[in-house]
Amino acid sequence: MASVEDTRKQIVETRAELDATLGRLEDRVHYELDWKARLRRNKTAVVIGCAGLLAVVVVGVAGVRVVGSRRHRGIEEQLKTQLGSLVHLDDVKREVVRLRKHLADVVAAQEREPLSHKIALRATTALSAAAGHVITTSVLDHFADDEPRDGA
Repeated sequence: MASVEDTRKQIVETRAELDATLGRLEDRVHYELDWKARLRRNKTAVVIGCAGLLAVVVVGVAGVRVVGSRRHRGIEEQLKTQLGSLVHLDDVKREVVRLRKHLADVVAAQEREPLSHKIALRATTALSAAAGHVITTSVLDHFADDEPRDGA
């Protein structure tokens, strides 16, 4: 009889130890995963890291601008010398004006399109997507080794 009581006592003690260990583990997980508390604990490191990242971004942007402006200047001069008499600024301006007018006409035509056409287009698009899904799942189920899926 004593051995049964000893075994029960050991089980109770083991459960108590496991509960205590589980409590410590939960506390540690909360401690490690609480990002706000971690930021408060490591405030200096976060500020230094952000300042370093900002410095890298500023230097990178400045470098890209300097290199890019030099590169564009060279390309611009090269184009002027090569295309000097072929392309005139007035021709480019006329083409831009023509393209803007064409774009405005296209947008206006889309706005004048009847609501029934817009609804039909959207419905056709939705039906095509659904049909594509059904066909794809059917083909995949056909070639699959296991049972066909219920949703297809």
